[in-house]
Amino acid sequence: MKKSRFTEEQIVAILREADKAPVTEVARKHRVSEQAIYTWRKRFGTLEPADVKRLRQLETENAKLKKIVAERDLEIETMKIDTALNDPGKPWQNGADESFNGKLRDECLSLEWFRSREEARVIIETWRRHYNHERPHSSLKDLTPLEFKARYDSINQGAALNP
Repeated sequence: MKKSRFTEEQIVAILREADKAPVTEVARKHRVSEQAIYTWRKRFGTLEPADVKRLRQLETENAKLKKIVAERDLEIETMKIDTALNDPGKPWQNGADESFNGKLRDECLSLEWFRSREEARVIIETWRRHYNHERPHSSLKDLTPLEFKARYDSINQGAALNP
């Protein structure tokens, strides 16, 4: 859309002039076509300059709200994917999660006394990094995740080179 050389407030002021004087004179005075004035009248017909400012604010707010609603709808749609939830009171339905939760509780949460959420965030993040990078896992044949990944990558590279 072509950008007007007039602000919306100026357009409304020109329209108020056109209400009191012939459109031809007002158009000539402001160097616009009569058609432009009629087009503006369709859009801003009964508005005052303060109304135009409020309209612009409402349009901006409406755009933000549309974005929020679209994001919420996307989130709801995403959550409709077949989620595998455990039945209440039956933690054995997902042993891997329960095993991890037990380790987190035993190795981190039970050993610390958190004075603030920020302190808890830092301590838990430190434990998570240790758990994911340095701690040997029995499910990985007592290798750390980084060692396991390095072996896995080297095996797969060798397999890719020798088909």
